[in-house]
Amino acid sequence: MERPEELPSRRFDAWRRRSAISAIATGVALGLKEIFEPTTNEPVITAEAPGEPPDAENRLRVILDPDDPSKSVAILPHKAGGAES
Repeated sequence: MERPEELPSRRFDAWRRRSAISAIATGVALGLKEIFEPTTNEPVITAEAPGEPPDAENRLRVILDPDDPSKSVAILPHKAGGAES
């Protein structure tokens, strides 16, 4: 038995493959979708910063060992000033 969420996709695929006109109409619809709902793949801009961050001793540090993952370590710093809730 077919699941309800698969049914519309299969009907659309069958209609799209039936004739050349349906293939053209599908292409036009997908083109309009790309125009009005473009996918945004923006490049990431990064820059190197010299030295350690000013609060490096208060941050979580993770040291990964690519050769032996069991030797990887995560260091959670102790908060100064006692335990806080």
